[in-house]
Amino acid sequence: MRVAFSAARAAVCMGGREAVCTIGNFDGVHRGHEALIRRTTTRAHELGLPSLLITFEPHPAQVLSTRVVQGLSSRVQRLERFAALGVDVALLLPFTRDFASRRAEEFCRHVLADTLRVRQLVLGYDFCMGSDQAGAETLVGCGREFGFDVSCVSAVMYEGVPVSSSRIRKAVEALNKKMANSEAVFGIHEDTNRVTIKIVDKNTKEIIKELPPEKTLDMIAKVWEMAGILIDERR
Repeated sequence: MRVAFSAARAAVCMGGREAVCTIGNFDGVHRGHEALIRRTTTRAHELGLPSLLITFEPHPAQVLSTRVVQGLSSRVQRLERFAALGVDVALLLPFTRDFASRRAEEFCRHVLADTLRVRQLVLGYDFCMGSDQAGAETLVGCGREFGFDVSCVSAVMYEGVPVSSSRIRKAVEALNKKMANSEAVFGIHEDTNRVTIKIVDKNTKEIIKELPPEKTLDMIAKVWEMAGILIDERR
């Protein structure tokens, strides 16, 4: 997988070819994200085109809100998951207030159509973008105008509610409140390359051993199942 930090560079990485693209924050790269990315890479393979994933740094909430947003994964961890899921090019765009002030139509025209030559855009069910917070209906219209198709992937459900980064983040926060001397930390298992949750000592940061899911707090089991987590039992 190749990594670019500008749309122009991503276009070079793809050899000027058209692309199948998805866009999102992908914090934690949970099961819902995996479904979206797999749809993108599968469609790209069917069309014989490169798959392109666009994400943003820092997390938009860190720019647009005064509250602190605890990320579920680092840049390296996200890139490792993108590569493992078969993404050809990952474009990490700087998210600034100036960027946030632009309407979705401008981004679709100048970035997706003119620079990246996107043929198909694959979006999550609740995706919206731009200062106008344009959703799927608006983006479908932009696609018609600028020459690319738009499709949406349905939510991945857990206990009747869509899996989301914010939901997992709240679950991890609730879990941490229940534990006096340890905390839950997201990571990537070096052997399986799957997203993991490690229970670590708050003081030494050492990973706590012997943490089978069936013997842990109910919250761990919920986070584990919702995010497709493997419990890391290494020290």
